[in-house]
Amino acid sequence: MDTATGRPGASGGNPLLDPWRANAFDISWEKYFGNKAYIAAAYFYKQLTSYIYTQTRDGYDFTELLKGWVPPPGMTVPVQTTGTMTAPFNGKGGRLQGLELTASMPLDMVFGERLRGFGVIASASFTDSSIKIRDPESSSSVGNGPISLPGLSKQVYNLTAYYERNGFEFRINNRRRSDFIGEIGNFAGNRTLRYVVGENITDAQLSYTFSQDSGFGGLTLLLQANNLGDAAYRTYAGSKDRPLEYIKWGRTLLLGASYKF
Repeated sequence: MDTATGRPGASGGNPLLDPWRANAFDISWEKYFGNKAYIAAAYFYKQLTSYIYTQTRDGYDFTELLKGWVPPPGMTVPVQTTGTMTAPFNGKGGRLQGLELTASMPLDMVFGERLRGFGVIASASFTDSSIKIRDPESSSSVGNGPISLPGLSKQVYNLTAYYERNGFEFRINNRRRSDFIGEIGNFAGNRTLRYVVGENITDAQLSYTFSQDSGFGGLTLLLQANNLGDAAYRTYAGSKDRPLEYIKWGRTLLLGASYKF
């Protein structure tokens, strides 16, 4: 209750929410070459008819909640029965569409026997959305105006190069995504949104599986290296000249072994 104006205000949940609803359309095309190589393309379109996000609405009726409420001493303005309510509400929805491209190619199919065991796997996705939301609880980091869907990157890329032959397996992968709005927990443990700088992370894996006719048949040795470039996690408020976080997790090396009986 604002004792200067007499207007009530509150925040909480909303048991009257309608579920998320969408009309969706998907189409895909795939072409296979032998039993290892393929190319594929997929398009999806979703028309969300409702979307749930936190809103602050004026004109909320607090009549039932104010029954029996006693104004504090010194409050002279009359108590109003309508005020602001911050809670999850259904939005009007909007359009969400995207294109996904994928390819897998053993290089010996193109360059001959000398590259047997080598190959590449690549994928790319491009997503666009007209859905705009507001999040008053995160106004200090994403502003008071409309923002795009949390978690949505417009471009995401993956590229893997590998070698698999005679028990050896080596893979190196690079994944990239454009900037997006991420959801984190703040110091109070509450949900809040922040702009996240797109990632560019490279991982690698090396393994060797002993043949069954050797003395170590069934044994596999494995070495993994994650985040080879020591990429940082970065967030910002509204624009990149207003940084919020710069965190380096470092590289991770994992050494393991497995045995099949």
